[in-house]
Amino acid sequence: MRRFAFVPEKPVSTAAISPDGKHIAYVTGTGSESQLWIQDLDRIEPRKIPGAAGASDFYASFWSPDSRSLGFGTAKELRTVSVIQGDPATICPLPDAAEYLGGTWNPDGESIAFAQKTTVYEVSARGGTPKILIKMDPSTRTEHVEMPHFLPGTGKKLVVTFKELGKPHTIGILSAGNSR
Repeated sequence: MRRFAFVPEKPVSTAAISPDGKHIAYVTGTGSESQLWIQDLDRIEPRKIPGAAGASDFYASFWSPDSRSLGFGTAKELRTVSVIQGDPATICPLPDAAEYLGGTWNPDGESIAFAQKTTVYEVSARGGTPKILIKMDPSTRTEHVEMPHFLPGTGKKLVVTFKELGKPHTIGILSAGNSR
């Protein structure tokens, strides 16, 4: 057991712990002033990720299964960055003019899923054109889907949070090709 504390220079809205438990990623600031940081648990000082300004300040970044890379959304793009090299790469432009609403790396390491409005898209982790993985049925009156997370060992089942008109947020499990 190890205790530690760190005080970010600006308020933090979300954080993501790496699968190997050695890093914490977080965003400070808001909007175009937001910045992605990594706190390595074997170091005292956190490190700012160069080129990661504008990372979504509300929807947490997400880790690759091997804890070597971090994914994050900006206002217009989905990006990844190596924890070691720290040089962000664009995976794809966001297909919808709507806000990025969270992402997840497939446990096989080969693809990334991310949410926008009422759709969850999937794209190769090496980059490419996103394809619709799950689209919510308009008859459900779903306002938006957010924070997708692949279930381990399933490859195409995701835990998501969704919001329907006039109802509180709900957590559900959705399968690729199915809509709620």
